[in-house]
Amino acid sequence: MRIQSIQEEPRPAVFYSCLIAKMAVTALVDEAVLTPKPGLVDAATTGSHQDMNIETLLTSAYALQPTFLQIALYSQGKQPSQMLREEIARIGREGEQIMYAATDGVNTHKGAIWALGYLRLQQRFAAFKHHLHPSQKLQDKLLVMQIVFVLCIHLMDFV
Repeated sequence: MRIQSIQEEPRPAVFYSCLIAKMAVTALVDEAVLTPKPGLVDAATTGSHQDMNIETLLTSAYALQPTFLQIALYSQGKQPSQMLREEIARIGREGEQIMYAATDGVNTHKGAIWALGYLRLQQRFAAFKHHLHPSQKLQDKLLVMQIVFVLCIHLMDFV
């Protein structure tokens, strides 16, 4: 994976990118250990999965932190464009290979990689659509929280 140098980025960009990556991994770990999840892998059982267990999910989550960091760093402050989408997709495909290597070929978090990439693209789109100045980071982050809330509220229908 081609890692963008952290030294190339301003400190706030690095801080927020590291925070996004850490939050993504934390969310995956929290979801993995949530028990019970009938039919799904949790801390007590493999559910209906023969190819993975809790250790597989945790290994995958931690292995993906550099991918999440790279997505966050690359998209930081960029205007939405086809080039941005393609680069995030490239980083995501590299992240898939890291996930497969860490899990002996098991697809544990492919959807999470693409969800984070999608959220970052939407966040950049929202920032530019609403003409948020870089100094308005809080509003920018609140828009992302709103997007995540809308996406997650539909998950509650299954719980």
